[in-house]
Amino acid sequence: MNMPRTLSSVSLAAALLWTAGASPAQETVELARRPVDIGGRQMRLFDLRDLLAAMESATPAEDAEPVDRDTLLASRRERIARIASACATFIDPPLCDEETVQGVGSTHLACMGTATQQQWVTDFLELQRQSPTTLLSLEARIWRVSPEVYATLALDDGPRALGEAELARLTTRLMEAGTDILMAPRVTVAGLSEFSIETAESFSYLSDYALETVGEGEDLTRIANPMIDVVKDGLELCGLLARLGKDRIGLQCTFALSEVERPFPVVEVTLIEGTAPVTIQKPTVHRIAVDATAVAKHRHAILFPAPEFRGTHPVVVLMPSLVEVAEDR
Repeated sequence: MNMPRTLSSVSLAAALLWTAGASPAQETVELARRPVDIGGRQMRLFDLRDLLAAMESATPAEDAEPVDRDTLLASRRERIARIASACATFIDPPLCDEETVQGVGSTHLACMGTATQQQWVTDFLELQRQSPTTLLSLEARIWRVSPEVYATLALDDGPRALGEAELARLTTRLMEAGTDILMAPRVTVAGLSEFSIETAESFSYLSDYALETVGEGEDLTRIANPMIDVVKDGLELCGLLARLGKDRIGLQCTFALSEVERPFPVVEVTLIEGTAPVTIQKPTVHRIAVDATAVAKHRHAILFPAPEFRGTHPVVVLMPSLVEVAEDR
């Protein structure tokens, strides 16, 4: 998943403020206080220090560990990068080429956009401040269906939301068709956090040898050190969950499905001319990966398409939900 860059230098808007007479010490305060018009759009800085403090305080006491200043600043930059990613992904209306949402250091967020987009960011950040202890949960179900069944599901237009009744009808229909289902474990994360679900099995194999020369002159020896690689067979799902409203959740994710042909083919290679060949393994891995972004209501599902894979079509259903946490936790 691509994350927005973090601004490491003075922004264009700050430079304009300096030109207008504002001192360097004033630029962050001024940009946070009011947006600056630039070419028909606005640049504004959002101070996130209170939100970051609230998110950090939401960590259960038993999970909290003392950290040094550098670690704390790095953690805050990562949080800001995730906040920026959520804003850039779900902002309404979407960003154009000249518009951006980026982290600034370890305390601020910068937005270059229209007044409507600035208001969206303002409302989004306020929602996060009001619910810093909210957890988000995600469950995944993946069916492997025939091309004929897949053609009846009308998925060519991209991801779409399913209500509880629609999901129940789809589940019944797929079960009656005798399709295989892959159930991924439910994952629960803090709001604006990345998640990762994996039910893949890992297989190690001998992929090559690395030649090492030791000694000198008559004592020179060449050693072939085996190189071990790993391939995966199964489901991988990773992404970002963000609360977008009272009962709405934004989901940005990558879904990958892999199958490894077994047994692994074995081939002979010659490492050094004049020596006996050695054997290595050359596994064949079939893999598809799909990126998806969607918004769903609490306890509703997101159905999104995937390309044909090994004679079947994966049907991916993701079910995000809100988990409220007591404030005195």
